[in-house]
Amino acid sequence: ITTSGFTVLPEGGEDFDVIKKINLLEEKLSNLKQINLADDITDMTTLMFNLYKHQDNMQLTGGIGIETGFYGLDKQNGGFHGGELIVLGARPSVGKSAFVGKLALNMAAKGTPIGIMSMEMNNNEIAGRLAAIDTDLDFDATYRGLYKDENDRQRMLEIISHRTANYPIYISDKTSMDINEIRAKAEKMKRVYGVKCLIIDYLQLVDTPYYANRNRENAIAELSRKCKIMAKEMDIPVIVLCQLNREVTKRKGKDRYPQLSDLRESGAIEQDADIVMFLHRDWMAGHEKNEDGSSTEFEADLAIRKWRNGNANFIMKLDFEPRKVKFTERKG
Repeated sequence: ITTSGFTVLPEGGEDFDVIKKINLLEEKLSNLKQINLADDITDMTTLMFNLYKHQDNMQLTGGIGIETGFYGLDKQNGGFHGGELIVLGARPSVGKSAFVGKLALNMAAKGTPIGIMSMEMNNNEIAGRLAAIDTDLDFDATYRGLYKDENDRQRMLEIISHRTANYPIYISDKTSMDINEIRAKAEKMKRVYGVKCLIIDYLQLVDTPYYANRNRENAIAELSRKCKIMAKEMDIPVIVLCQLNREVTKRKGKDRYPQLSDLRESGAIEQDADIVMFLHRDWMAGHEKNEDGSSTEFEADLAIRKWRNGNANFIMKLDFEPRKVKFTERKG
């Protein structure tokens, strides 16, 4: 029967049953959507109650979330917390991977499961670096097997078997990954291994096949945003390594330390990030001597330029042992 251009189907027909099922499905989807939207809305009573619970948890840990093992980051700013996007920037070969390797070991030693997505190094390189840091042996020994003597070999085997091999660190070294693959692997790591912190090494190596028609800056901006969303929705800190542009190498004196504007290819990174830190080594920048004539080869600086919920714009002094690819916080 046709009325005003619409076809009215008689009740009980096959077509009517199909439409009824479709309408029922649409109603269920609508209800589900409303439930999801309602879950995103929190009233002030719940908000304040959750804050009270958060304060209780912080009191138990001394106000520290995930301990990094670096006093300047833990005691001053309370370590890392779920939902934070942490950016570590540096010029090539300064030691970004080595520094986050030390971070990963520090956190894992405290029982925090760590996930690492490395698009720059393979598993053996990562293992060699982590073993060098944890055993305090040269990288040549842990990766290339060039031990000084049999005592070094035995020392490495003993420490690795009793300690290093038992750390809750989980690694993916697939060279080519886009942000969706990284998210899927991170969710699996959290579900299967209970991972509470993710390290991505490094941002500019993440594939961007979906942004072929955009310029590189827009593509990196989109990656940065998705990393922040991943951190927030998974409720874990996500540490992203990032390259710096060459402008930082042109500055001298007190201005030689990296600034937020030195982040390569996208100003969106500094906006999305909750924490931005820069690793700097005078030795790699061509400043081989301090004012007192001492060598800068074994010195490094961690410049904190942004910390949304803590102190920012300070420099933490580090020591660096190149043969062991190992950073430690300078004492005194």
